[in-house]
Amino acid sequence: MSRRPAHPVVSAILPRALPVALGLLLLAGCTRLPERRVPATPAPVAGGSADVISIRVLGGDSPALDAHIAAFYEAYPHYRVRKLRPPPGVGWGEFARLHIQEGNVDVIAGPSPALVAEGLLLPLDPLVQASGFDLGGLGEAVDQLREAGQLYALPYAASPVVVAYNRERFASAGVPLPRPGWTWEEFREAAARTARAGGEGYWGFVTDEPALAVQLWLEGRTGGRWETAGEAEVREALAFFHSLVFSDGAVPPVPAPEDAGRSTGGTGAGGGGSVPAWEVFFAGRAAMILADLTFLLSQSRGPGLRGGALDWDVAPLPVHPGEEPVIWAAPFLYGIAATSPQPEAAWNFVRFAAGPEGAVAMARAGYLPLYRSPEVRAAWFEQQPAPPPGTETLFTGRWSLAGGGQASAAETWRILHTATARVLSGASSPAEAAAAFRAEMDQVLAGAGAPSR
Repeated sequence: MSRRPAHPVVSAILPRALPVALGLLLLAGCTRLPERRVPATPAPVAGGSADVISIRVLGGDSPALDAHIAAFYEAYPHYRVRKLRPPPGVGWGEFARLHIQEGNVDVIAGPSPALVAEGLLLPLDPLVQASGFDLGGLGEAVDQLREAGQLYALPYAASPVVVAYNRERFASAGVPLPRPGWTWEEFREAAARTARAGGEGYWGFVTDEPALAVQLWLEGRTGGRWETAGEAEVREALAFFHSLVFSDGAVPPVPAPEDAGRSTGGTGAGGGGSVPAWEVFFAGRAAMILADLTFLLSQSRGPGLRGGALDWDVAPLPVHPGEEPVIWAAPFLYGIAATSPQPEAAWNFVRFAAGPEGAVAMARAGYLPLYRSPEVRAAWFEQQPAPPPGTETLFTGRWSLAGGGQASAAETWRILHTATARVLSGASSPAEAAAAFRAEMDQVLAGAGAPSR
């Protein structure tokens, strides 16, 4: 859809929260999200089959999907949902295409632009208009979900990427807490000062996806797609994070880049990147982490209560001066198969998920909806234990949604990941890596028929 194209980092930074198949919008569908408070799926309704409407949903094993289905049953007791998933060895795209072509599925969890291009998804605008469904609660997210002006999917939840921070580390270093609108330079200063105050074995900032941090820096600077950033902008972004590692000593070096094209990488905080960044953060050995909020909440509330003793909160992503803050998130989407024999029933399922009732239900179950209302916000903060207070900003900021995948997405991400790994391991200078990035990226984009710059 016409969001910023996504890339495999969504399956790299979120695998702990969202182990995915890339076909599912690189995110939606197959997740290992928090397993708390997900209502049990009711048994099928007793009685004659004529009293029951069955909806077939293609999606993976997902607690978020199960939470929505359980809430949907309460509102529509005469409906039942049958989940379909690919068997081992069968790709999601192939499985979805076959079942849509044969009319064997109604709703697609995580619809991809490829399905839109092949005419396999139903345009939703006529259903929106006929039902009077109010898209207002989704705000600007609706426009980002459109493909060639048409709406083919609606969201039932989102997974935002945030900067989480350790309050105690900030206080002991005398560093002001992050606030909405804080800049990348303030972020760098906070990372450097908290690292110095912590001493040996403590870091100012860690992440399992340093290339995503570089991407976010570039997106803010260019105001557009990171793939088309000029060589000078790429060099500046790489130099910024190079300084955090080698000048400030605030960020651990990444592992050597031999496997940069295959591995998702990570920091060297645990010794060659062997310990995930979230473990370093929840052990109190890092002041900040860039990570998926849903995953962080799952770790802080899980059986081990890794973050239970940590006084932590979340901050919006840093910005460049004059840049409008955004909430960078991957949406969990539903689309309707163009061949569904019961599009009205499928639409009831989708609009419930994307609308106010479904949003409240998802917030109570611990998943952040894109739909915003006072009721949704109240339901979010009614969770026990309560979410970090900094998540308040997630109900007011502008959404920037990870999009769903061009054919070249994996290759463009490999190029950025390689450049980042070479610079942050010390194997290349920012200038050398930026030149290589731009040359490779121009070739890939030209091959995909996209403008290079």
